[in-house]
Amino acid sequence: MSEPKNIVDLVHGLESKDPISAAAGESKVLTPENLVGVPMDDTKDKIVAQLLANVASTNSWYPVKLPSRGSLYSNFDSDSVEVKPITYAIEKQIRHSIKAGNSNVVDLMLESCSRPLPVDVLTVPDKLFLMYKIREFSYGSTYPIVSVCKKCGAENSLNLELSGIKVKYLEDTYEEFCTMELPDSKVTCVIKPLRSADITELAESKDANEGLLEHIVSINDIKDRMIISKFIEKTTIRDVSHVREKLFSQSYGLDTKVNYFCDDCTHKNHMELSFSEHFFSAS
Repeated sequence: MSEPKNIVDLVHGLESKDPISAAAGESKVLTPENLVGVPMDDTKDKIVAQLLANVASTNSWYPVKLPSRGSLYSNFDSDSVEVKPITYAIEKQIRHSIKAGNSNVVDLMLESCSRPLPVDVLTVPDKLFLMYKIREFSYGSTYPIVSVCKKCGAENSLNLELSGIKVKYLEDTYEEFCTMELPDSKVTCVIKPLRSADITELAESKDANEGLLEHIVSINDIKDRMIISKFIEKTTIRDVSHVREKLFSQSYGLDTKVNYFCDDCTHKNHMELSFSEHFFSAS
């Protein structure tokens, strides 16, 4: 069986017996003058394919190695997934979603530009990593940002190279469930890590403790949900804050810390790279 061809291959492989080529002599370039007697739907598709010959890679998929190395996903035996650049159609969909007040525009983009893992099951470091890689493939490695100096208040225009951001990969000794001793109660607490879907649920939850409880596996080996709930309600805020901190901290993934010297006062600034909806645009 022959290898499947994409639309660009088909255009380059047009033979002289093609009615379009026959109409144009030896030329294989499609123009309005040589379209007589050719079905218009077929012709328009071929013209579009010729026009897109130099950007055919916009529909190409590229393998990227996940920070988790794929080891935290059930029935998944690879350390990599595939991503592709954002097309104009996808960017337009993102902009419309933002205007409509849709808070899940990032998930919409990931669903269109990454495969095969479902967005909901992605770990938080893997999700962030894929967002940066899709941005890099779509608009190039350079990402312009503006930061205000903490000392003099001057605005600094910076160009961050996304391809140069360091990635810390999951170690072989990593344990998915995190075990800790709470600072005041001195009990042992076990929590499970956040996934992409959990971030949305925590953001939409009216009760912060309720969202937290879903990720506590046990307290001193006790797994009864009512006992755990009452413990969280009655223990100190320092205990609860410790659980939250561990829940959102990650030992692997992108290093999003940025250091720079202010152009005006030369003060050395430290910042954590963040993004807005403009992250997925050319500027």
